[in-house]
Amino acid sequence: MATENLLDYQEKSIAEKWRAAIARRGFWTLALALAAPASLHCIEIFFLRSPLSASSKPSRFPRNWIYVTWYPRKWIDVTSVYLSLLFSLSYWFCWAENRVIQKPKVVAVVSILYLSLTLAWDQIVFEHGAIECGIAVGLASFVFVGYYFKLQKSKFPLEKLALEGKRPQRVCTVRATTLPMSQEAKTQPGSGSYQTSGGASERKRVMVIGGDGYCGWATALHLSNKNYEVAIVDSLVRRLFDHQLGLDSLTPISSIHNRIRRWKSETGKTIELYIGDICDFEFLSETFESFKPDAVVHFGEQRSAPYYMIDRSRAVFTQNNNVIGTLNVLFAIKEFREDCHLVKLGTMGEYGTPNIDIEEGYITITHNGRTDTLPYPKQASSFYHLSKVHDSNNIAFTCKAWGMRATDLNQGVAYGVRTDEIDMHEELCNRLDYDGVFGTALNRFCVQAAVGHPLTVYGKGGQTRGYLDIRDTIQCVELAIANPAQRGEFRVFNQFTEQFSVNELASLVTKAGEKLGLNVETKSVPNPRVEAEEHYYNAKHTKLIELGLKPNLLSDSLLDSLLNFAIQFKDRVDVKQIMPSVSWRKIGAKPKTVAA
Repeated sequence: MATENLLDYQEKSIAEKWRAAIARRGFWTLALALAAPASLHCIEIFFLRSPLSASSKPSRFPRNWIYVTWYPRKWIDVTSVYLSLLFSLSYWFCWAENRVIQKPKVVAVVSILYLSLTLAWDQIVFEHGAIECGIAVGLASFVFVGYYFKLQKSKFPLEKLALEGKRPQRVCTVRATTLPMSQEAKTQPGSGSYQTSGGASERKRVMVIGGDGYCGWATALHLSNKNYEVAIVDSLVRRLFDHQLGLDSLTPISSIHNRIRRWKSETGKTIELYIGDICDFEFLSETFESFKPDAVVHFGEQRSAPYYMIDRSRAVFTQNNNVIGTLNVLFAIKEFREDCHLVKLGTMGEYGTPNIDIEEGYITITHNGRTDTLPYPKQASSFYHLSKVHDSNNIAFTCKAWGMRATDLNQGVAYGVRTDEIDMHEELCNRLDYDGVFGTALNRFCVQAAVGHPLTVYGKGGQTRGYLDIRDTIQCVELAIANPAQRGEFRVFNQFTEQFSVNELASLVTKAGEKLGLNVETKSVPNPRVEAEEHYYNAKHTKLIELGLKPNLLSDSLLDSLLNFAIQFKDRVDVKQIMPSVSWRKIGAKPKTVAA
């Protein structure tokens, strides 16, 4: 159903875009584009051509062949004029729609050369009777025709990587309409505004890339509720992953279109929706020009390390999606919104598990009597985490080279599903993953306890990480937006509120489950990852607290709420998806489908 809705919106949007382009650019430009080559051909045909001269010149070809083949038949003229008009028309469409042409000079030169050769062909054959030269010129003109259409094919990015097939990615913009409302929309005062130079107050415009995902959806609703103007940019590929692997969220989640319409009906607030792939720079450029964001919150990356480690094709997809997508965002900000603040979701996994304290992004080192503050060393533990490291380096470079402003939120493991906004209506419900590919430790444990499955502790269970409630994720993002980095500044915040080992989490869930009458057992399973199972871990996380973060710590009441939520939807659990099925050491080049 989501795919059908997407195609419907795409078709409507494409028709609207053409109408808007013609209205915006005007018919006179189209008339000029068509009239110029047509007029040149008409002048040549009716005023400059001597059709009998070809038969009076010596040639290697028989006279009858000249009369039959080179006489100015209508189809010759029609073909020449038609192709020239086609070149001009396609170029006009590119210009009218602000399309990005990869080789604009080459396309223009090829078009002009083709027009010149067709005009010269008339003179060479009919005026001067140079039949042999005319053949060469005619063949050259058709070579330019072939090369032109080759350029046309490569000019627009038509391929979108899909692991089970390929389909052209079409750009569309969707503005959700309101569902019938039985009562007045509820509104709340927000904080998403700023003072302009003229003293007027304007709402900040925030683009949430990846706004259909777990963190992105909760953030988009929260910012909209805080009176920011919000646009979601998403390719909906996360839903495709579930279809590919036979997975599903514990919670039933509505289509993105129904979600946004429901939000409108509940609050009276509009969230704009742009469906497309940020790896398609043409799409991203149009999105930036249309929405004009003051801040970009970038969640739009494949975020699962196990998904990355299924096979080579998914590893390549994730590197391409994450690194190229982020590079496109950086170039879009530089090109269209230089003062825009980038808030990028990183990961604590970039640091690894060093045997020293983890600082927030930077560390001061004294070496051989000299002292400097340098980026904290990165020891990524998967291809996914390495893509995040690449992102951090690219963003840091653009801040230094281009004067961009950026905040990198190195987030720990998020848990929970409920926020004030999501609790407004069941159709706004967020996803909750419990499977071995996308599920995170605490969410998985609560679901396993709810269905009577032993808690699956990987290896020795001493793996320690930072954790935070999803409500703290949206708090942190809002704080970063409200307190932007300076021009040329690359800030790094460690975004988590508490540290737990896997064994400690299992113990907390076991105790909370027993209070609810659940028989919770713990089982150690072979660790599918390559990681230290017992290690030192002490990460600093003070900067967001200093900005005003009020943490929602993992209390008994919160665990009770999580477990009750899992019990409510336990009939949707597919127990075959609980155990880990992806091994770090067994990844191969051959495409693999995870068994359903």
